[in-house]
Amino acid sequence: SRVRSIGGLHIINYKQDCIYCDEEVQKAVNEMKHFQFVCNPFKDGCNMSENEVLNIVHHNTEGLISHLKSLKSTSLVKADIICLTETWLTESVHSCQVQLENFTVFRKDRPSLNEGSVRSRSPRGGVAVYVRDDYNFSEIAIPSDVSIECVALKLFAANMTLLILAIYRPPHMKNNVFLPNLVQLLQYLAFVERNYTVIVGDFNEDLLDKGNKSILSFLETKGFHQLIDAPTTVNGTLLDHIYASPGVVVVRSGVIQTFYSYHDAVYCTLHE
Repeated sequence: SRVRSIGGLHIINYKQDCIYCDEEVQKAVNEMKHFQFVCNPFKDGCNMSENEVLNIVHHNTEGLISHLKSLKSTSLVKADIICLTETWLTESVHSCQVQLENFTVFRKDRPSLNEGSVRSRSPRGGVAVYVRDDYNFSEIAIPSDVSIECVALKLFAANMTLLILAIYRPPHMKNNVFLPNLVQLLQYLAFVERNYTVIVGDFNEDLLDKGNKSILSFLETKGFHQLIDAPTTVNGTLLDHIYASPGVVVVRSGVIQTFYSYHDAVYCTLHE
């Protein structure tokens, strides 16, 4: 141990046949997903200028504090709107501790465990949305009787007004609880003036599963179109969704691999 130079390395009773690669280890290495580094997915194959498009990203970070440095090293920070779920932030964490340069952050931390809400069964959860300072925007307060972890923003782009919702549905929250709250949320936001709506988040509903997809079905009845069609987790499930309202011009959308979370990120580029 603690060998600092080749001259300090001494191998005694060396037996070459004792050095081998375990077959199970080799099999596991072969099955590992190849990481595809993308410098800037928002420019690939797009002939439009930056002023003509709006780039929105969603990522379940599984802890923002512990993964903030990793997040800053990725292409996600090149988006205009960065929506994060499972931030695991609490009131004791000041926004300056999770600040991204040239962005303004809006947070919805999960309430403490003693507040008796359906949102408070775990100290984790939480939603944060970062908006690039180039845009005019305003946060929309969500009524306290809507039991959904959500941040709602109204963004004023060059040629449109966009309502952006970032939502986290915990896996323990049953659809017979989540869907009525989602209905109530959309009814409340129906009075917000805007051209279009984009809803992003981790809904913990696998769209690649053959079973019932009640969240997808409900939003489709409201005219929304779900943009992501590839797995978004290590286990090959599609839990992270992007829903766009009718009329939204989607230039491209897809999945961005990450290296620090169970989830990959999802994104869409809209024509302003």
